[in-house]
Parts: sequence; structure tokens; C-alpha cells
Amino acid sequence: MRTSFFVYMSIAGQKHKKLNIAEIGVYKGDNAMSMLTSTDNIDKLYLIDTYEPYYKWFTDENGAVFSPEKAEMFFETTKKRFEIYNGKVSFIRKDSSLTAQDFPDEYFHYVYIDGGHDYDIVKKDINAWYPKVKELGVLGGHDSVYPDVSTAIIEFATVNKLTVHFVNAIRNGLTYPEVNNFEDWWILKVPCLTCLT
Repeated sequence: MRTSFFVYMSIAGQKHKKLNIAEIGVYKGDNAMSMLTSTDNIDKLYLIDTYEPYYKWFTDENGAVFSPEKAEMFFETTKKRFEIYNGKVSFIRKDSSLTAQDFPDEYFHYVYIDGGHDYDIVKKDINAWYPKVKELGVLGGHDSVYPDVSTAIIEFATVNKLTVHFVNAIRNGLTYPEVNNFEDWWILKVPCLTCLT
């Protein structure tokens, strides 16, 4: 389970019996599966990914970009993993920032961003999804060690006067699952107390 989800569940998640969660960038669904198996409180999990084969981050184990046929097969295999959660999990194959417009503000308890790692994509995702997070909800994400990712996060937090938390680590000596628990970031959406004066 990613650090930001653990933090959210520790702070507020256990108080809600019907959590609405979104994950942007699904890949094989490992993170989504870890959330589903860690709590019974998830009412709806939206898995958002275009699964477009031409995107440079969407590659096989050898770093080769997936062909359209292989990408489609990959999507079907990933979707099949979640059939046991029928009704609880929805796959959305659409641009993530456009998908955000399909939901009302303050709809989600937790949103996890792990899609494109380019500055413009991360910036777009953060700006699109932050309003969709409820008060005392969490907007989090992965791969904060990438300069484009961390720059977009820090800029957003600075402009909006928000506190952002990072968990980073040097990769040396860590296995893949251990590394995945690092490189996480999150922003807890707290009520604006100064807005009341």
C-alpha cells in the first residue's frame, strides 16, 4: 500500500464506510488492488487510464512501447483482475484531466495521481483533481523523484499555500516493491480557516 493511502486511512479514512477513490494511471492495477484488499470501506474505485500505446511511459519490461494490439490485451488482462469487485471498480479509458470534469467538486475522499510524468501532464492532473477532493481528503501521487513531477507538485502547493508531504529514498539496495512505497507525495485538504474571518 502506498504511503499516502496509509496516511489518509490513518487520519480520516476509517471514519467513512463508503469511500470514493480515483487512481489516475493504473498500469497493471497493483496499487489499486492493494487499496481494495486493505480495507472494506471503499464504495467505488475509479481506475482512470487511456492505455494508449504511444505514450512513452507505457512500456513492457524491456522498455519497448506497447503496440496498439498489445496495449489492448494489457488493458483486458488488467480489467479481468478486478472482475471479482464487480460494481465496486469502474475503468475509465479517457484523458484524466477531462475525466475530472465528469465528477462534482468534493466528490472523492482520496485521489492518487500516477499517470504521465511530464511536467505539463502532472500540472494538469493536479489542477483538475484537487477540487474534486473532499475536505480532509487527500490528493496524492507517485514518482516525486522525477524533476518534472516534483516541480509541478511544489508549484501547485506554493501558489495555493498548501503543505505537501514527500516520502523519498535513494533507490540503492531497495527491491522494486520497497521502492514503490517511497517516491510518494500527498496534500491533505484542510478547511480554509482564514477564509472565515
